[in-house]
Amino acid sequence: MNGPVPLLYCMAFCSTQTMRKRTTIWLDDADRAALATVRERYGVATDSDAIRLALRLLAESQRGSVERASTKRDAPL
Repeated sequence: MNGPVPLLYCMAFCSTQTMRKRTTIWLDDADRAALATVRERYGVATDSDAIRLALRLLAESQRGSVERASTKRDAPL
């Protein structure tokens, strides 16, 4: 890029760089097999991508369960 870098680009780059934090987890053979299954089924490139995807899919499925449960509870008898 020639000239000054647009502020929006700088903000997006900086926030992307600071949002991630490294975490260490210990995996056994069953965990690694599960990661391989997620990678193959969803076509993700790395174990880190597979972990993030699995976490997000699980969180989304739980949100749906919570929303359905609250709807049933609020329905008239």
